[in-house]
Amino acid sequence: MIKSEKRLLQFLSTTSGQVKKLVTDIDSEYRHKTVDKTKYGVPQRDKNGKIRKRELDITHSELKRIQEQINFLLQKIPSPDYSFGSVKGRNNILNAYQHFSNKYFLTIDFKNFFRNINNRQVYSMLISENFSPDVARTLTRLVTYKGFLPQGPPSSPIVANMVFNRTGRILAKLALEHHLTFTAYMDDLVFSSKVDFKDLIPIILKTIRDAEFRPHPKKISYSKSCPEVTGVRLTEHGLYPPASLRTKAFTHFPLRHYVNSFRPFRNMTKYQATPVT
Repeated sequence: MIKSEKRLLQFLSTTSGQVKKLVTDIDSEYRHKTVDKTKYGVPQRDKNGKIRKRELDITHSELKRIQEQINFLLQKIPSPDYSFGSVKGRNNILNAYQHFSNKYFLTIDFKNFFRNINNRQVYSMLISENFSPDVARTLTRLVTYKGFLPQGPPSSPIVANMVFNRTGRILAKLALEHHLTFTAYMDDLVFSSKVDFKDLIPIILKTIRDAEFRPHPKKISYSKSCPEVTGVRLTEHGLYPPASLRTKAFTHFPLRHYVNSFRPFRNMTKYQATPVT
């Protein structure tokens, strides 16, 4: 990895003076924005029918360009086998496919995933990836805001993945020891097995909480057979999009393209399912 700040500045096509200017007046580089949470192009609603909202901190101009370069740099670092969110060549369908033919499923979603990652965790992660302290410090200042990782900038997904990897590797080892399948699609974690593993749930949750991540209490689910995993319906025969999505796809071309991407994963009963990475 990059060891000198001079080399970093060259890679980012900027100067130390420009970086200093950006971080000194960082508030002017961000715009707070509230948007509707959507799923398949349709607003998500709570139990009272109110549209759910997502809080974003959007960068623009020079800082956004630099963050895009940082994203490009960090994407060069190989991702773990269990990671499928915001990883080139992987997606939610491949994530769900890893769990095909299993019977018991534990799904966990985090609360405020990005905002609960602080600048100390980002800096520590960069050091562990062999960036020098000076470079790690500069990168941390460029990708964090007000002490945490903001949701919205182009660099945030890969940074969040990498910060989580320290915990992810512990969970992957635990899964291997107990013959579980484990994947992470950003903050959507899935564990599955052909046998009941309910007794492991407290250990899994403790591991996550000890690492300062916060499982959403309303988004922890343990079920038996045919669940929906990262927007994909798992059945005994294969992987399918939700029925409501298939209906919308008749009149929505982008959705039709997405629905068609399920074709290699349909009617797989007669085949031996193997993980796809």
